[in-house]
Amino acid sequence: SRLPGFRTPRIVEKTLRNDQFTLGGPSCASAGSRRLACSLHFCSLDRESYDADALDQTCHWLLAAGCETPSKKGDLLLEEFVSMLQGSYDNLAQTRLPGGEHAPLKLMIVPVDAPLVGDHVFYVQETSADDPRRLFAQRLYNVIESADPLHPVLAQYDFTEPARWRDAHLRRELFRSLLHSDLRLRSGCEMRIERTDEGFALQNDPKACRVPARGTGETLRAEQKMKLDDDGLAVLDIRRDAGGTVMEGGEADPWYRFVRRADAPW
Repeated sequence: SRLPGFRTPRIVEKTLRNDQFTLGGPSCASAGSRRLACSLHFCSLDRESYDADALDQTCHWLLAAGCETPSKKGDLLLEEFVSMLQGSYDNLAQTRLPGGEHAPLKLMIVPVDAPLVGDHVFYVQETSADDPRRLFAQRLYNVIESADPLHPVLAQYDFTEPARWRDAHLRRELFRSLLHSDLRLRSGCEMRIERTDEGFALQNDPKACRVPARGTGETLRAEQKMKLDDDGLAVLDIRRDAGGTVMEGGEADPWYRFVRRADAPW
C-alpha cells in the first residue's frame, strides 16, 4: 500500500505491518481508529531521522484514507446533493424555444427544519411563472440514506391539508411542528440518487410508483427522473394509465428544464 513515486520509509512499513495497526485496506471502515492511531504514531516521528518528504506523503495518504470509506463517501455525497438541490428555479428560457409546448413554471425547493421527518427535508412548491397566485403542486422531499451509502434516496410526501402549507417557504418556522399525520408518503415513488459527471441523476421505479390523476383521481403509474447540476434542474414526470396510455407528461420533449434563479428568499 504505497503512494506511487516514492518508497515508504522502513519505519512506516514496519508500523503498517504491525498487527496493532493493521489497516485492512482503505475501504475498511472498521479499521478507522487503528488507521488514525498508526498515523499519529509515525507522523510525530523525529523528522531528522527519516525522509521528511516521504513521511509527509505517507501521513497524507493515511489521513486521507480515513475519508475514503463508503460510509464517509456517502456522507459527503449526500451533503453535496442537498446543498445543490435547494434553490429557486424557472423554465422561462425553455418556453421561448421554437415550438415550445411547456407551461411557464416557477419551482421552489426550500430547506426546512422538520425534525420529526428527517435531517434533510425540503418544501417544494410549483406555481405559474407568470402568476404566482396559480399554484400547481406542493410536496415535501426527504433525502435519506439507503443500504448503499453511495446512493441515497429522495422520498416524496403529499400534504393532507395542502392549503395550510401554501407559501410555507415564507414561514419556515411552521415546519418545526410538522407531524407525520400532516403527510402522506408516496409509497414506491422513492427516487434513487446517483452521482454523474455533471452533478446528480435521480430515477424512481415506474412499476412501483402509483399516483392519483389530477381531477379524476384515477390511479396512474408514474415514471419520474431528475437531472441536477450547478445550472439547474431537469424534471421528467410521465404518468400512464393501466393500459399504458400516457395521461400526463406527453409532450414531444417530456423534460421540464428549470434554470436556477438568484432570488431564493433564504
